[in-house]
Amino acid sequence: MHGCGHDGHVAMLLGAASLLQEYRHKLQGTVVLVFQLAEEGGAGAKKMIEDGALEHVSAIFGLHLASDHPIGSVASKPGPIMAASGFFEALISGKGGRAAIPQHTIDPILAASNVIVSLQHLVSREADPLDSQACSLSLYSHNKVIVKSMFPSYCSSIIQIHVFVSSHVLVLVYNIFHLAHSM
Repeated sequence: MHGCGHDGHVAMLLGAASLLQEYRHKLQGTVVLVFQLAEEGGAGAKKMIEDGALEHVSAIFGLHLASDHPIGSVASKPGPIMAASGFFEALISGKGGRAAIPQHTIDPILAASNVIVSLQHLVSREADPLDSQACSLSLYSHNKVIVKSMFPSYCSSIIQIHVFVSSHVLVLVYNIFHLAHSM
């Protein structure tokens, strides 16, 4: 669950706006307050940058609620605090058929289970253990109609990745595509 509380985000930015307004005589420069659109679905920041929302901005500070810290506290550290994320759909095609004659089928669910194990291998054995990465299968589906004793002809899943170091996104995505095409 992503229970960050968008109402809390609105309250934080409006509270910051009120404080900044109160101390405006001590500020040098211009302050721009921004709500990121589509922060959960992705591409919101990219769209805002393309539309010029950050054209004359020289520094940016992001805030996010976290339920693992006590109420009224603020947590910070140098460098990234929250991960970048991305997702894509993987479609695994097989050859559907009767479970009683598996030798005449190609079971996409078995192939998907191999992908799941291999994805975990990418993160646990290929990545530096000090570089936080995650690769998750967050949605799984197969043929719309469930028929007992039948293998589906395909299954699909949403693969979601999270990384702290932006340059590692390309490496992880490359490794996932290489893995998918090698199976």
